[in-house]
Amino acid sequence: MFGARISPFTDYEGMRAPLFNWSPSVAPSAMIMYHNSAFEALAETLLITTLKAKSLISVNVQDSPPTQTEPFPTIQTLLRDIDSDNQGNIYLLTDGDNAALLRIAPKNK
Repeated sequence: MFGARISPFTDYEGMRAPLFNWSPSVAPSAMIMYHNSAFEALAETLLITTLKAKSLISVNVQDSPPTQTEPFPTIQTLLRDIDSDNQGNIYLLTDGDNAALLRIAPKNK
């Protein structure tokens, strides 16, 4: 197991359990709500960049219970930040000495 637990406690009175427990941490670095249908499967999902997991995580909070996926599994690098534009393109900022700005566009664009 990687990383350390911050606390031995998993719940407290009056506290709701998390929807997802990323233990050990995936090291989330940024998050947006994707409000576009250019990538239909990602419409109205949370997109979360990670450092340690080296992936983009999508969380569909409209599902009951919420579900998570890795929509672009070939991306395996430290991801620092995320944004999207009005056309539905997704922009990812990688981390490190050779950091780059990645643009993910729908195939029909």
